[in-house]
Parts: sequence; structure tokens; C-alpha cells
Amino acid sequence: MTEKSIFESGNLFKELFDNISSGVAIYEVFNDGEDFIFKEFNKSGEKINNLKRDDIIGKSITEVFPGVKELGLFEVFQRVWKTGNAEIHPTSMYRDERITLWVHNYVFKLPSGNIVAIFDDITENKKIEKALETSVEEYRLLVENAQSAILYLGLDYKISSWNKAAVEIYGWEKSEAIGKTIDEVIPVEFIYETREEVEKVFFEKGVWKGEIIQYHKNGTPINILSASIIIQDDDGNPKGMVTINHDITERHMAQQKFNDSELRFKSIFKNSPIAITLYDSNGKLVDANKATLDLINVDDVDQVRGFDILDDPNMPRDIKTRILKGETVKFEVPYDFDKVEESLRAGRTGVLYFDAIISPIYSEDRESVKYYLNQVNNITERRLGEKRLEESEERFRKIFEEGPLGMAIIKLDDSSLSKVNTMLCTMLGYTENELTALKIQDITHPEDSDKNMELIGQIVRGDISFFTLEKRYFKKNNEILWGNLTSSIIRDKEGNPLYGLGMIEDISERKNAEQKLKESEQNLKKSQKELLIRNQISKIFLTILDDEMYAEVLDIILKALKSHYGVFGYIDEDGSSVCPSMTRNIYDKCQMENKTIVFPRETWGGIWATSIIEKRTICSNGPFNFPKGHVLLSSALVVPIILQDECLGHILVGNKEEGYNKEDIDLLESITDWTAPILHARLKRKIAEEKLRKLNEELELRVERRTKELEESQRDYRNFLQNFEGIAFHGDLDFNFTFIQGSFELITGYKPEEILSGAIKWNQIMIPQDKEKFINKIKQFREIPNTHFQHEYQIKCKDNTIKWVNEIVRNISDESGKPFMVQGAIYDITEQKKFDEILKESEEKFRSITEQSLMGIMIIQNGEIKYVNGAFSIINEYSVQEMLDWPQNGFIKIVHPDDVEFVIEQAKKNQSGSKDVVINYQSRIISKTGKTRWLESFSKTIIYHGGFADFITVIDITESKLAEQKLTESEEKFRKAYYQANLYRDVFAHDLNNILQNINSSAELSSLYLNNPEKLHTVKELNEITNEQVKRGQKLIDNVRKITEIDESEIQLDKVKIGRHLEKAIEILKTSYQTREINVQVNDNAKKKNVRANGLLLDVFENLLMNAVVHNENPKIEIFIDITMEDMENKKFIKMEFKDNGIGISDFRKKSIFEKGIRKDKRSKGMGLGLSLVKKIMDSYHGKIWVENKVKGDSSKGSNFIVLIPTA
Repeated sequence: MTEKSIFESGNLFKELFDNISSGVAIYEVFNDGEDFIFKEFNKSGEKINNLKRDDIIGKSITEVFPGVKELGLFEVFQRVWKTGNAEIHPTSMYRDERITLWVHNYVFKLPSGNIVAIFDDITENKKIEKALETSVEEYRLLVENAQSAILYLGLDYKISSWNKAAVEIYGWEKSEAIGKTIDEVIPVEFIYETREEVEKVFFEKGVWKGEIIQYHKNGTPINILSASIIIQDDDGNPKGMVTINHDITERHMAQQKFNDSELRFKSIFKNSPIAITLYDSNGKLVDANKATLDLINVDDVDQVRGFDILDDPNMPRDIKTRILKGETVKFEVPYDFDKVEESLRAGRTGVLYFDAIISPIYSEDRESVKYYLNQVNNITERRLGEKRLEESEERFRKIFEEGPLGMAIIKLDDSSLSKVNTMLCTMLGYTENELTALKIQDITHPEDSDKNMELIGQIVRGDISFFTLEKRYFKKNNEILWGNLTSSIIRDKEGNPLYGLGMIEDISERKNAEQKLKESEQNLKKSQKELLIRNQISKIFLTILDDEMYAEVLDIILKALKSHYGVFGYIDEDGSSVCPSMTRNIYDKCQMENKTIVFPRETWGGIWATSIIEKRTICSNGPFNFPKGHVLLSSALVVPIILQDECLGHILVGNKEEGYNKEDIDLLESITDWTAPILHARLKRKIAEEKLRKLNEELELRVERRTKELEESQRDYRNFLQNFEGIAFHGDLDFNFTFIQGSFELITGYKPEEILSGAIKWNQIMIPQDKEKFINKIKQFREIPNTHFQHEYQIKCKDNTIKWVNEIVRNISDESGKPFMVQGAIYDITEQKKFDEILKESEEKFRSITEQSLMGIMIIQNGEIKYVNGAFSIINEYSVQEMLDWPQNGFIKIVHPDDVEFVIEQAKKNQSGSKDVVINYQSRIISKTGKTRWLESFSKTIIYHGGFADFITVIDITESKLAEQKLTESEEKFRKAYYQANLYRDVFAHDLNNILQNINSSAELSSLYLNNPEKLHTVKELNEITNEQVKRGQKLIDNVRKITEIDESEIQLDKVKIGRHLEKAIEILKTSYQTREINVQVNDNAKKKNVRANGLLLDVFENLLMNAVVHNENPKIEIFIDITMEDMENKKFIKMEFKDNGIGISDFRKKSIFEKGIRKDKRSKGMGLGLSLVKKIMDSYHGKIWVENKVKGDSSKGSNFIVLIPTA
């Protein structure tokens, strides 16, 4: 229950207690009913008994009223306390040395066990009853117009008199009731006594008064306070009886509300889930509810009673200062029980987080604080949860933002990059915004894209949990970056894929090193091969004659280029192409006529002729168009032998199985380049020896240069291997290493000599579970050429530590294609593995916290939702992906229109890093299906991807909001009903009672003066008083009716001229008070103006004018009405000031004068409802009313009532 509802309930009880016209005393039972102690005593009780409340509180009833036992009331108290049944103590005269009065008591027991006595001083009523006993007939007219039902009954209980009030109370017309017995019309049920007991007392004493139940004609029960007396004839014999019956049903309802109010307040206090404590004005604990006792781990409030909240070491100093100033303070505090005295904390230790509200409860005069009300909510779990969430988010952010690897979160539907870290941006040369606008395919080399997407499909389907892939990426400047990609899928708790996570290690340096190594090896092999061929050809040229030389050279070339057919020809002095080294199988298989090995220039044709003529290499892998009978070729490579731009001949090879490639072309061109001068020397025999010498010198020089280049290349290769951070190795097919370079000892702890000597083998330092896979790989390396693979496994180092390594290895084949050795590289990836594990654990914790949380969680940066969990998706009915796809500030579309301005302002403050941000607030959203949902949000500015972002957690509080709304509506209905009940009770119990008493008094005096001619003018004045009281009663009823209509119906407003209603009100005033001198002046500057009002405007003017007369003791009443125009809050009003020269209104009463049910002071002659009605009407007009002193600073010089009415 909220603080508001607690105070409203208590205020209702206080207002009812203080303003009831009857005296009310509340007693606490002492010593099992031996005595009764005053606990409360209201103002009416003080007036009736001429006592002061503070003088009797805490004293016993026998001490204050020594005659109470003789009166018989003490016995009634004891019976009511024991039985719980309410009783009426008959009207009796109480007398002691201090006071004498007739009193009527109604006694009942509260649920708390306290005894309540409601009593009335009916001394004046006794006088009226006496007068009625002596002159019933003379008061018939008075009886007929009385507000109580007055019945005359015969001794046979037949009704002979039935007044108007009886008709109103019981519903029976006079003609229906006269002549019938009372039991036939309104049978009587006695509540506390039997009929026989009542009749015995009545006929013995001649009078009886008590509470009964009778029934309306429609069957509705009515609570009646009945007073009956016996009427005697002149001889003193009973001739009939008069019964005065007063409807007290409203009083009974008020009593029930009285009980309900106390029960409700106690129930709220005891059963509230919020810890509620009450402290006295000195800060000492008075009471605490069960929630408080549970919170501090005690069983009984007595264990902590007297605890001083103002001396609490956990109370912040500024909060104490504000409490002592009388402020209502709301604050959060970490409460350390270890700081509190052991006797007051009942063993509770540690720190809890509290959300507290401390409010002062003022005394009746609001001059001092009586109590402090403290409401505490334990928010420890929420605070700890927020702290854990912050720590998890910070860990995840640190890993993601500051990790050494490039990282990206990938949308699975379109493979776009949802989020990237700074390292990845640095690696690829993009800004974050540029990179998140791309997809994986946009930055992936086309040759690697299909494999990448295939692997992503496998982990999405669940075929594999993750994959590692070496692939090429395009940088922003189009350069290639080699990356080692490790990718996995983040799934929700049902196993559905949410997004992909990629970690990229830049391995460009290693790849470049491997490429250089490969190129170096290729160059080495190529150089070795070329050198071998040249040496063989040189030997042939030097040792074999021309006729055999061409064929021997061609055989070497055919073997090197794996070709079936070939031709080695030269150009003779006649320009003919001579082919002495044409392979015999070509010549033998050729079926053309006139076969020859000499081709004159005019007969040239085909690709070899084109090659010679155009002096260029021609390579073709078919198809060819050959003449019939020609040997068929599937592929051919022709290189002209050129020296100094002179074509000396050509070499043609054909029918290589896999076709010819650039390596073949380079090799054959190298051979022809090297062969050209030798051939030229052969052909030019005249200078053969000289040219041969020069050629030999040139050959030696080239060999020397090539050898030097080769040595430099090998030296660079060795330097690279010596500084290599991994392990480069060569070995046989059993992985017995024959060559090791790099960081072998650093990684394994073993010296290279230990493994090269065979003292240990590589598979001996592998952990057992990885050896089986290793053995399977060895089988593949033995049997399958060009086998290569990459795998990760663990090794046991020399110091017994375990390390993870990544091995890349391939086999090398000999010229026959059979594998004969392996070579590769091994890298230490232990730290990477640890990082991967930390990243996985952190991501799992983050995912678990966010995705399993019942709170909605999201991160908004630059108006975009960067992260959102499933709980928020459930709340607003949009999928997570839909929210992530919203454009900048797209989230605004779900914010309730009334909250948009506030939410946008908060977002701007978060983006700027402002500290002036509301951390905790409530707002509304519109869900995807159009439902309005209330959210309680916790917002915090964080650093996200290097910029400010809004980290928001939300809780759906729609149900509690609806419940709160229903509770507020229910309480509002209860408040209105209670106010109306209190209003009616106040009116009928006090005002109408005063009116009736005035009428009765006038009637009594009239009866005394009727037979005295000298007093007839006085009888006339008394009759005018009676008429005035009747009008007063009618006006009172009319005001009650209008207040009720305003409360219960919608007021329709029209255009109304104020002048017409004001003139009518002044006319009514002067007619109503013809005996008083009244002067009303009106400043009519705006009297003709129109306002937005209705017919009730007349009641406003009439009540304000009558108030100026009723509260005015001057012989001449002066009223001045000033009407002007007023602009306020961009609206136009008619301002009317009603200034009088009456008794004025004190500053204290100015605050409450317009409230319903508030009584006037002792000088008041009004009814207490006129100004309440005026306030109600002005509120319905959207106008205003207040009261000021006519003379500033002096309230005794008259009042100035100011009214603002909106213009039409």
C-alpha cells in the first residue's frame, strides 16, 4: 500500500473524529476491565464536559467522572468489553461536584479491543420534552413541521397523529397510518432490551429513550433514536403517549466506517510488503510492521523499540538535516548492520541496500512534528544484479575492444558485419561505420568466398561447432591481408543461432614468408634443373658430332618437358629449315608423301614456321588442323633459337599429357637462349674455336653469377629460418627430422641436436590422445603425393609444461611423383588458446546473463540499437532482428507519444556523456500489436566502441500499473463516498439539529407568549425566526444536492453573461435579509462580459454575498464588487473581487475554508457548505477562487474573496 493511501486512511479517521458533533471518548481497558483509561477525547467532548483533552489523557474514567458508577455507565463499559455487543445507556442525569447534565451514551468495542463511547448533552432536549408533556396540542403546528417523526399514540398503541417527517422517514402517508396500531405500520425491534423490559420501565417512569430498528414501507430497515413520554390528563392519569423518532441510519453508517477505517489502517500497516516504521518526534522507534521485523531479523518490535533513527550511523548527515527541517525525504542508502549496536540488530550482519522514504506527521495545529513515518524497500538484489551485469558487460567490452585479434559479430541472415572492434578496423584500414556497412563477401577474396560461406552454413546447421580457415581479405586500399579466421555461432538457450562471431589473426607476415620460401625453393629447383640440363647439353656439344648431337640434345629436352614428340632444327645457309633431330617416331609415323627433313623457305607452314618468321614463342594446347597423313599433336610448344635478332633455328616439343604451362615455356626459352650461341658456333665453323672460347667464358661467368645468386638466396633463406618465431623443419616420411630452424628450443625446451640425433622423436613429446591422429596422417603422407594439412595438438615440453601448437606440413615428391620427404612449420599457439578460452567463457557469461535475464536489455548508440536481448523482444513483440535493423532513432516509433520528448532528451544526454541524466524512470511504449506497456527503466551512460552509449534495462510494470490505477480509482470512490457520508452526517447531525433546536426553542417561547397580548409582537418575531430557520434548512439541502450533482455528473458549460446573474444574486440577498442594512456597490467595467459557465453561477454569487452578510456583526454591511479582465497562463479570465467589512478570516483558516465538512469557528452562523459548493462549481468551470485580507496584514478588517472565471 502506498504512503498516500496510508495517510488518506489515517486522515479520514482523524477528520471524522475531530468534526463529529457528538462527544467521543476512546478508552483503553485496564487490568481486565477493572478500570478504563482515557486514550482519546474529541473537541465536542471537551465542550460538553468543560474539560481539556490534555488534562485527562492517561487518567481513568472513575478519576475524571467520579459519579460514573452511580450513573450505571461503568457497568455498561464492562459488559461491552466482555461481550463485544454495543449498548445504549438510557438518557440519565449525571451529577458531581463539577458538572450536572442530562447525557445519552452509545458504547461499542473496536476491533483493537478499545472501548468507544459516543455521548450527547440532551439537557436542552429534556426541556423540550417537558414542554411537550404539558402542551401537546399547542405544538401541533410545530410537530407537523418538525424534522423528526412525532407520533401520538393511544394507550392501545393506535396512531392518532402522524406528521410530515414520519411520512418522509417511513414512506406511509398520514391517511394510511392513522387508526392503525404502530405494529401494523412500523413494528418495533428493540436492540438491547426486550419489549417487556422497555414497557415496564416506560410505564413506571413515564419516559423511555433508546435505539430501535423499524422498517420503511418498502422494507428497508431504519435505525431510529426514539424518545417516548406518557401524556396525562388533568387528574394525572395516562391518556396516551408521544413518540419522537429520529432517523440515525447515517450515524450508524458513520460508526461502521469509523470501525472499518481503523481496521483498514491497521491492516495496511501490518500487512504491507514494504517495511514501515513509526518514530516519535525525538526519532525513537514506536512501532514497526511485520515486513520490518523480517527485514532486521527480529520476532518482536519490543526488541528494537526505542531505536533512535536520528542516531543511526548509517543515516547520511544531509538526510538527518532535511528530516529535522520537516521535509519528506526519499533516498537510497547502503545499510551496514555491523555499524549498529548488537542489541538492536538481532545478529544481522553485512550490508543491504535500502530505498527509503521518511515523512513527517504533524500535530493538529501543524506547529510541530508528532511522528516520523519511514517506508523502506530492500533493493539489495537489484543493486547486486546491476553490479554483476556491469562487471560482465565490462569484461566482454574489454575483450572485444582491447583484444589483440580482429573481432566481428556477423548477422546470419545476410552475412553483414553487425559489430567490429578497433583491431579489425586497424587491420583492414576501415573506420567502424565503413566496415559495418559491408558484408563478409565484400572483404573476402573471391577464391576464398565459397569455402568461407560453405563453412558458415555447416556451423549454422550444427554440423560443426566452429571452424578455422586461412583466407585472404581485401583491405580498403585493395591490398591483400592474409588472416587466420576462427568462427563460431552464438545461440540462444533453445539452441537457435543468433549471430556469428569471427576472430581474425593477421598471418600476412607468415604467409609472405612461406611464399618467399616456396619461391626460393622453386627458384632453387629451377636453377638446379636448368644447370643440370645445360651441363648435359654442354657435354653433348663438346663431345658428340653434329649428326648425333641434335638428337641427343632433343632427348634431354623431351625428358625434361615430359613430351612424346619433338624437333630440333636449324636454318642453313640457303635459308631452309633442316631438322636432323626430328624424333624417329614422328618421321616413321608420318604418312605424308615426299617426307623430308629439309624444308625450303617456300614450303614453310604451320606453327613452327610462324614462330621462326615472327621470332616468338608459340604455345598451344590444341586443337590443331593438320594435313592428311601428318602426325597428330594434342599440344605443342615452339621456341625459335635467336641470336642477335637472327633466327638460327627452332625447338618444338609436343603431346605433353597435362599440356604446357608457363614453367615449361620459361625452361625451353632458357635452353634455346643458352643453346643459340652454341648452335651459332656450330653453324659458323670458321669462327668456331674463337666463338667457342668466348661462349665458354660467358658460360662460366653466367654460371658464377647464377651460383652467387643461388648462394645469396640460400643465405637469405637461412637467415629467415634462424629468426623464424615458429619451427621450420624437413624430415623423412616417418617424421624423423633432418633439418630444424627457428625457435625449436624456445618452444619445446629441447635442443635441436636432441631430435636431429634421434635421441627423442617428435611423436614422443605429443600427448597420447593426439598420437593416433598423427599416425593416420603419416599413412597419407607416405601414399598420396602433394598431401598437405594443418592441425592443432598439444605437446609435453621438456619442463613438463603442456603447450598447444599449430602444425602446417606437406610432403615432397621426387621426379617420379613418389613422396620421399616432408617439410613444414610449427607454431606455438598456447597463448591464443588461453585467449580463446577466456573469450569463450566471457561470451558465455555475457550471453547467459543477457539472454536468460527477465529484464529487457539494450544498448543504444548514435540513435541505433547496437544490442538487445530476447526479454525486451517479448515485452514489445518485435523480434530482436527487427529492432537491430531499425534505422537511426527508429526505436522512437515504439515510445508512447506522451513520453517521446522525455526519451529523446535522455538519449541526447547519454550520447553527449552528460551527467544530468535521469537514471531510473517510468515510461510507456506501444507494442507491435498496438498494446500500451508500462516500463520501469534503468539507464546508464557507458563507453561503447570508443563512444558514449545508453545501456538500458527495463522491467514490464504494466500489471502493477494497472493494479495501482484500479486501487487509486477504488480509493477515489471510497474517498468520495466517505466524504459524502461525512458531509451528510455533519449536515444532519449538526446543522439540521441546530435548525431543529432553534425551531423547538422558538415554538417553546411562542407557547409561553400566546396567551399574553403584550407579547404578540414577540410571537411574530419568533415565527419569523422559525421561517428563517426553515429557509435555512431548505438552502442547506439545496447546497448538498448541488454538491452531489457536481461530483456525480458531467457539467455542461455555455456562454453566460455575468451581469444578469450578479444582479439576481444581489436581489435575493436583499430580500433574504430585509431587516439588515446592506449596501452593495459594483464596478461594472466588465459586467457585460461573457464567461464559460452555467446556471450554477448564480449559486456562486449568492453564497459569496450571503457569506459576507452572515459573518458580519456591523450595523451597516458594506460589500464592494470589483470586476476586471485578467490574463494568466496565456488565458483570459474575468476577475471578480467580493470585498466586505465583516469579521474576517484568520490566515490559518484560509487554507481550509473551501473544504467540504470543515466547520466554521465559534462565531460562525453559516452552514459550512456554501463555500464548498462555490469551490466545486469553480473547479468545474476550470476557474479559481481564493480569499485574502481586505486590508493587507490585518485579517480582522474584512475579507476579499477573489474569483477567476474563463471568458467565453
